[in-house]
Amino acid sequence: MEKPVTRKILFIVFILIISLGLGISYLYIPTLSGRQKTYFDLKTYPKAQTVDELQFLENQATTKASLHTKDSLPQVAKWYIENSKNSGWVLDLAPENPNDNQIQLIRFAKENLRLTVSLISDGSGGTNIIFEQIQRPGVDKKNYDQP
Repeated sequence: MEKPVTRKILFIVFILIISLGLGISYLYIPTLSGRQKTYFDLKTYPKAQTVDELQFLENQATTKASLHTKDSLPQVAKWYIENSKNSGWVLDLAPENPNDNQIQLIRFAKENLRLTVSLISDGSGGTNIIFEQIQRPGVDKKNYDQP
């Protein structure tokens, strides 16, 4: 009678190990393999990890996502400016000081939409990245670009 119980326990432990492995791979393998997320048809910084997924705010007129990277703020700003060229977004407002290590604001425009990428120092050399897409008045939500 002990063999069936032992087999059940081993089977349960095996299932738990497989589940844990799948969970870990789901969280870490996309980051390690270099896959990038895309928000609003603009790729995210390659080393950035998502902090908050998309959220609709203010009666769904604003959509927001937050990311974080250990890379420096000027390095991240330069990457976004260079890599936005083939995204369909046009640079609307470049950072005032591309070498600023504290905060930079980059704004892109496409049709009736505005996308702001706020880059804020995390205080330890890394960068917090906030995507914020604003729907201009009179534009229907169905015209939103979804990730």
